[in-house]
Amino acid sequence: MSNCWICSATIDAANDTREHLIPNSIGGRKKVSGFICVSCNSDAGQTWDAELARQLQPLSTLFNVQRERGTVPPLRVETTAGEKLTIRPGEPLLHTHPEFKETPLPSGQRLLEIRARSIDEAKGMIKGLKKNYPQIDEDDLISQLKVVETYPEGVFHHKIQFGGAVSGRSIVKSCAALAASLEIPPDNCQFAIDYLRDPNGEPCFGYYNETELVTGRVAGVPMNCLAVKADPADGLVLAYVEYFGAQRVVACLGDGYSGEPKSSVYCFDPRSGQELPVSVSLTFSKADIDQIYDYQKISPEGMKTAFDAVVGPAVAESHKREQDRVLERAVEKAFASCGAEEGEILTQEHLRKIAGTVFEEMAPHLMHRLRRIDGAK
Repeated sequence: MSNCWICSATIDAANDTREHLIPNSIGGRKKVSGFICVSCNSDAGQTWDAELARQLQPLSTLFNVQRERGTVPPLRVETTAGEKLTIRPGEPLLHTHPEFKETPLPSGQRLLEIRARSIDEAKGMIKGLKKNYPQIDEDDLISQLKVVETYPEGVFHHKIQFGGAVSGRSIVKSCAALAASLEIPPDNCQFAIDYLRDPNGEPCFGYYNETELVTGRVAGVPMNCLAVKADPADGLVLAYVEYFGAQRVVACLGDGYSGEPKSSVYCFDPRSGQELPVSVSLTFSKADIDQIYDYQKISPEGMKTAFDAVVGPAVAESHKREQDRVLERAVEKAFASCGAEEGEILTQEHLRKIAGTVFEEMAPHLMHRLRRIDGAK
């Protein structure tokens, strides 16, 4: 029988719960029982874990995190041109809302413009306009609907926040969960216990990128990693957490451990959930921990290097995926509209039409890429 690490209630069959070592929201699969009660699991999930998920959502979206349960929610952004867009992992950008514009003309008539996100939505908007403008030929307008893809005029930037009192407790909870899975007593993790139980508790973690702690890291993989080491030689229970290969944290859960040496690592690719065989070196002294907590082991250059290593390949893959999607759609439309029957040998005229249609369909994508390249100079 054990006690909840957060509220200290006795855990039994009625209130036990399987807690994710790393939250489901960022792809975690492994769980531990006998760690926290069902009530604390629910409360922490709705507060601490929810804030961590919010902070990391741009990365979850970029890397198309595969959750054990549910999907990554849409990410809403606004471009420098004021365009409000919605991003869904692995899908084209969409305007967040349909658009309707009514412009009076000198003739006394009115120009009605609509921009919808799908044919069905456009049909619904036309039906709505019919109520206010009965003279509209609804069927004629619907017959003229066509899909036209455009790209944003502006660009959007993600300002990724990380850490703080709320999400910080999710970080420490993950460390404590792995310690609990090793049967390290909560009494030996007093720093973590105090932080989790006391709303004004002192944080027991800091940010770190001075050296590489992970052996076996695969280049370009935005791995999530959690490690714990308990060493009776110095009594320290140390932990390491890494999110998406870039956000890196070292924690000291306690300093009075006297049991057998214990350690464990849980590392996986959040794009698939596949576990990764890595090892983590945790050899920090108390003096090292103090320096980490004092921000002496973190640098902007180190953060940029870590982010570039995973974000660069992901952005390149995203561009390739979009180019392949546009090209496939262009080729399908070109063959469907060239006038050739199925099985017919293509003539020079067919080929001319196919080439023209492919170029016409690809042009918006190519111009968008050229603008982005020119703007980056």
